[in-house]
Amino acid sequence: MAFASFASVAAFASVAALSRGFVPSAQRSASLARSPALVVARGMPAATADVGCDEALWQLIPPGAIRDLRRYAESGETALATARIATMREVASYLSDDAGPEFAREPWDAAVASWEANEAVKEAEAIKAAKAAKLAAAKARKAKADAAAAAAA
Repeated sequence: MAFASFASVAAFASVAALSRGFVPSAQRSASLARSPALVVARGMPAATADVGCDEALWQLIPPGAIRDLRRYAESGETALATARIATMREVASYLSDDAGPEFAREPWDAAVASWEANEAVKEAEAIKAAKAAKLAAAKARKAKADAAAAAAA
């Protein structure tokens, strides 16, 4: 089957995904943002507070994180909940001052982009440090081998 353009391929993929019960993320996000049930269901579980989440952070985090934290609270996965809360707290630290006290998609997405960029820099620095340590260890082994060869000669 040949497609005339990328748009027709994208349209076909969208229809095919919908026919299998999948909803593209752009449509899913839009429908979640309009959902009145989402506003009602934002109450924080007590188990979430026990692992380090406070009400201010709870109001800032996106619906997907809230869903995950509720699931972790129900299943008793405190390690996952603690890690998710730590990540949400780190991302929230990148929010601009005008972001407001409640979740908003655009400021949150900007904070996530900043956090990811910072994490990429940290990872690159860690890789560079590991390479430097490996090089230093190799130089030390070579110097030791050279010293042993000189002593034997």
